[in-house]
Amino acid sequence: MKNLIFIFLILIGAVARAKDVISADELRPQVILQVQTFTTDQSGRQIEYISSSQSRYSLQVKRGDISSVYMDNPKDFSAVRLDFTFKINADKSMSLAITQYASVEFDTSTGKVTKEGKGRSETFTLSDFGSVSWVSESTSAGRVVTRFTPLISDESAAMKLTYTPMSLVNVIITDNAGRVWTEGSSADGEVITFQTHQGTLYVSFTEFKGAKEIGKAKGGVVELNLTEKLNVRIRSEKSVLGEGISAKVFGAYVPSDKSPSRTASSVGAMPASEAIKRISSGK
Repeated sequence: MKNLIFIFLILIGAVARAKDVISADELRPQVILQVQTFTTDQSGRQIEYISSSQSRYSLQVKRGDISSVYMDNPKDFSAVRLDFTFKINADKSMSLAITQYASVEFDTSTGKVTKEGKGRSETFTLSDFGSVSWVSESTSAGRVVTRFTPLISDESAAMKLTYTPMSLVNVIITDNAGRVWTEGSSADGEVITFQTHQGTLYVSFTEFKGAKEIGKAKGGVVELNLTEKLNVRIRSEKSVLGEGISAKVFGAYVPSDKSPSRTASSVGAMPASEAIKRISSGK
């Protein structure tokens, strides 16, 4: 009898431990990738410059990765242009693929990205939540290092708000391919719509018919996951919400409803009832 009780307790403990093991789907929303460039002396021991631009990327949860172009312009050195893909696989292993380019140019009228001068390319398997330090330049003057660091996000879970108008001021919209969708526009309303040469966006804190949860807002940034391969970031000059608040964002993306060019983009605000009509008609 004592042996049976002992075995039973072992089984209970094993089940409890199994429940504590995080799955890949649970891990992905909690991980962000932080990227920042700095320069050192030739030995790599003394820091000479730290970029004021610190980029953070969230993963596409369903696919488990993020692909983007990171750019920086360190003082007295060549520009940093890195195309990368960071991935959390189904077995929860982490990989980072980086390709260096001499230049990356954006056509502001079409949003087309042109990469030239392909250089070194390498794929890393990360362990112990470690970072990858990519040396893009090493001369007698010093070294240019870009560090890719996976972090556990300290952000609280995004909350669903009751009716709250969204206010965006002097925004710039970019995507994970490095394209600029539109910039310089402002709007305030229940549903804000941006018609751009990449398609039309509808964004709101209100869940309405035809919309789905597509991202979150915190501070002056709205992060959107539009498709498995397309992430969009809306940056507002002023904070969208109060300090420390993270809120769910609902909306829709209509890629077929495009403006003639990037400079012909338009922005508007409307009640949810009007947005429902436009989304259902594809406009």
